[in-house]
Amino acid sequence: MQVYAIDEKTREALDGLMVASEEVDIAQYRGLLAESRPDAGEVVEACALYIKERKGVVELIKEEVRHMRERQRAAEYAVEMLREHVAEMMGLNDLKSVKRPLATVSLIAAKTKLVVIDVDELPAEFVKMKKEAKKTELNKYWKESGEIPSGCDTEETEAHITIR
Repeated sequence: MQVYAIDEKTREALDGLMVASEEVDIAQYRGLLAESRPDAGEVVEACALYIKERKGVVELIKEEVRHMRERQRAAEYAVEMLREHVAEMMGLNDLKSVKRPLATVSLIAAKTKLVVIDVDELPAEFVKMKKEAKKTELNKYWKESGEIPSGCDTEETEAHITIR
């Protein structure tokens, strides 16, 4: 999807960077990008426009994934309804098993199973506790006091850009 007017040579270099893999010489495409626009500001602008275009593609893909998930849910629902229908049909016809050349279907009797209604009322030996750091509180404490709490350390993040 091309939205912005990025010259062909620059777009070719950017496309090459997007598909960079072990077989692709990324330095070659960086060189092409530098050749296509000698002014660093122009290169940054072209990259920013290209990133905006790619973000648009990402959004289209996300929408398609959402649509496919809806179709998946509908198909799963249809399968479950058909399974229930077959079970009901077998029960009404007193069929425990149907053996045919391409499929064998067996009706399994209903069972009673245990369902947890309130985990807070369970005895301790039946409860798993998950420990999680309260990152917001930790960061607030660190920023206010300058002290690094025990069990923590600091690390540098990578520089990044924002595009508006």
